[in-house]
Amino acid sequence: MSTTRITTKPPTRRSGHHTLVLREDPDGSHDLSVLLVEPIDTDGLTLPGGPAEQDELPHLAARRHLETETGLVLPLRTILTIDYTPATDTPEALDLVYAGGMLTPRQAHTLRHHQPPQQIRALHWIPRHRLRDAMTDDCYRRVEDAWDAWEHGTGLPLLADPRPNSETDTGEVLEALGIFDIPKSLTDTELAIVNLFLTAIDAMGGIRAGHHHGLQRWITTGNLTTAYLSLAAARPLPRTGNPAQYWTTLTTAGELLTTTNPDRRIIYALTHCRTQATTLRQKSTPPTSHAPSRLVRP
Repeated sequence: MSTTRITTKPPTRRSGHHTLVLREDPDGSHDLSVLLVEPIDTDGLTLPGGPAEQDELPHLAARRHLETETGLVLPLRTILTIDYTPATDTPEALDLVYAGGMLTPRQAHTLRHHQPPQQIRALHWIPRHRLRDAMTDDCYRRVEDAWDAWEHGTGLPLLADPRPNSETDTGEVLEALGIFDIPKSLTDTELAIVNLFLTAIDAMGGIRAGHHHGLQRWITTGNLTTAYLSLAAARPLPRTGNPAQYWTTLTTAGELLTTTNPDRRIIYALTHCRTQATTLRQKSTPPTSHAPSRLVRP
């Protein structure tokens, strides 16, 4: 196939490669915060990241900036969102946000001992409800889209043309696609949980392809905790879904799951599902009317 160039001068386009890194707040509230950097030359906080160098693979550019700015070294295999900015005073831009995932306490400890480069004033953990005040509108939209994709498992696996000495990168792509997944034999309790998951998925009234891919991988490999957290963070579609069945089914699934894995994240998600189910029941139950009592003469 011919690879003749059609244009002699390709369009100028900036590309940025950023990483969404989350942690659970250590105060026991189960709230999540996102890692942001404070550059000295721009307004507001931003995700760790920056441009790629010539012939640098996109996810390796994001990994390089993440390590330089925060000290973290994380495998980046999934693109959460692609943000296009048309040309104005600056050339058009394409910003990609990669999934860094949830940090372990040990990984979060690394940040406290890292000295950021001179262009970074400080590192910050910001909860979701404070993001709008801490960022510019463009950066806020980018983080919100990426966070929503992470919650729903709707990221895209990164595909890159194999090159000499790029076996590790190619392996990461194949791993993200689930090529190396090994099915796990499930217990009777786990099978019952999976059946509840399938019922909840039907009650959603529709599911994104990326979310479906993630759930399929987690169920196949027996990672029921991640599957449950993903479903608990989602919501049924307003027109085609069945919210009452969805939240009630997830409540039952969570109760079963806590008997095999008392993870506090599951307990927090189970509480959320119970609250949603209870709220729907209260809304659907008509208020009880009390007729005035009649006085009976002796």
